[in-house]
Formats: sequence, structure tokens, C-alpha cells
Amino acid sequence: MDVFKETKRHYGHAWLQFLIIGIIIGIATYVGLKVGKVDVSGIMERLLDMLGGKEKVNEMATQSEHQTFIDIFSNNWLVCAQVIVFAFLPLPLYLATFAMNSAVLGMVAYIMGETGQGIFKSFVLGILPHGIIELPMIFLAIAIAMKVNNAVYKWIFSGGKNHQITIEAKKALLQLICVLTPGMLLAGVIESYITPILLQWGYR
Repeated sequence: MDVFKETKRHYGHAWLQFLIIGIIIGIATYVGLKVGKVDVSGIMERLLDMLGGKEKVNEMATQSEHQTFIDIFSNNWLVCAQVIVFAFLPLPLYLATFAMNSAVLGMVAYIMGETGQGIFKSFVLGILPHGIIELPMIFLAIAIAMKVNNAVYKWIFSGGKNHQITIEAKKALLQLICVLTPGMLLAGVIESYITPILLQWGYR
């Protein structure tokens, strides 16, 4: 319980900011694609590349639910871990991950709408059940990365005298183990085992 209190106290404000800005970026991406009448196939190819290519996606479509779960969990966990690790570099690389994940929301919504899947039903049944956990976890990882990255700059500009980086590193590791890992496990279980059932029920 103390870990979750610390999460809310230390990262709550930054997390909420990233969440709101992320939603705005997602909506702006959707509107931009819609107004520009961008070719859906091009967007789909871009998303496929982000997922590892067409062969990887086809492989995931034919594999067992258990293997799908392992792939989804490991991929999402690595995204969070990499965002935090890269934050130790004196560059705001976490912002690129934040912008990309936010834009993907708009891209997926655009594809759903243009291919006749129905944005509302596809979103509620296919994305919301696991996304309501997965996306906040990613945004939390980005909020953690921001704190770490800020501490890195303080350490550099203080000539190594500011030791906030040690505190932030310990907090980041604790968050990764106690909050992000269980959160991504739960999101992976929902996406692998429950989401397919909901989609089957909704589109039968």
C-alpha cells in the first residue's frame, strides 16, 4: 500500500499531465488523418512495422493464447523498462516514446473507422478492457522517466553534487517491480484471454 501512496504522491501530477496531453495527441492525430484523408493502407503498414512486420503479426494470429500473452507482456514490459533506462541519458528520449504511443491511439481509431469496424464497438470491446490498464502504466513509466531525467540534469549541472538521481533511481526500480510489472501482467492477461472473447461476442 505504501508503494501506491508513493506513486500517487510522487508521480501523480506528472502522470495526469501526460495522460491528458496523450489523449489530446491521440485525438489530434485522428482528426489530422481524417481531414487529410490519408490512405489507410499506409497507416496499417506503419503500425505493422511497429509491431514487428506482417510476418510477426501473422505469427501472433496463429499462435496459442499463452504464447500471445507472453509476447504481449514482454513487449509492453520492455517498453516501460526501456523508457526508464533511457531516461538516465541526458536526453529527453522518453518524450519520443510518449508522442509515438499517444499518436498510435489516433491511428488505430482512424483505421477502425475507415475499415468499417465501428470505432465505438471496436474501442469498447477491443481496446478499453486492457487499454484502461496498459496505457496508464505506459504513461506512469514516462512520468518516472521524466523524474529520473530531470535528476540526471541536476546531477550534471551541479557538478555531481546533487544526489537526487540516486533517490529517483531507487524509486524507479521500486515502481518497475511493484507497480508496472503487475499492471502489465494484468493488461496482458485481459488482452490475451478476455479481449478475443469480447470481440467474438460483439461481432457474431
